[in-house]
Amino acid sequence: CSWLQTKGVKLILIACNTATAAGLSHAQETMNVPVLGVVEPGARAAVMVTRNRRVGVIATKGTIESGAYSEAIRHIDAGVTVFSVATPKFVDIVEQGVRLEAGPLNGNAFQLSKTYIRPEFEQIARDYLEPLRRCEIDTLVLGCTHFPLLKPLIGSVIGQEVKLISSAAEAARDVAEVLERKQAFARPTHAAQYYFYTSGDNVEEFKAFGSCVLGVSMQHVEHVDF
Repeated sequence: CSWLQTKGVKLILIACNTATAAGLSHAQETMNVPVLGVVEPGARAAVMVTRNRRVGVIATKGTIESGAYSEAIRHIDAGVTVFSVATPKFVDIVEQGVRLEAGPLNGNAFQLSKTYIRPEFEQIARDYLEPLRRCEIDTLVLGCTHFPLLKPLIGSVIGQEVKLISSAAEAARDVAEVLERKQAFARPTHAAQYYFYTSGDNVEEFKAFGSCVLGVSMQHVEHVDF
């Protein structure tokens, strides 16, 4: 975050649930710009949507063990019961699916639906989601920014009557609202430029994978050493 501040950013989004759970409060206390996470927006949306006040959360092991979602949801509505399941293999499934695609996703991640409807993936999803089905949840938070890519797979297993909440989409709405309230949007005539940095060593692999996910070519990509 300190490095991002040297780039003159006006807002930082920690676009990872595990990192949000681990470091959002400290980042907010120490940075000079607004820092948002993805847990609270997803929790808030789940509370607003649920009818029977039984909410499921799937996320990485780190996010689930932090208790961040349970705490955030119950802080908004203490009457909501939260059922949490760690689903680490879903991250691997997403990345496998993207690599199985021959080309870019044309800007629509859900084009991958056919890739993910595979017997081996469905079995993993059933193993993870069956306990939540038995808990009779009516809302499921996709508590990892990888998971919206798996909406068709997750929806087919958990049931169409269960509302799926994307923490990523809800966080994007929060970013827009904060910028609007601070009157910090760029001028309409301003041409957007995009810069991508990775702390990983393989810049070309990062660029190829990212371009596939975003559906556009990532032009400005650099390695940054922390």
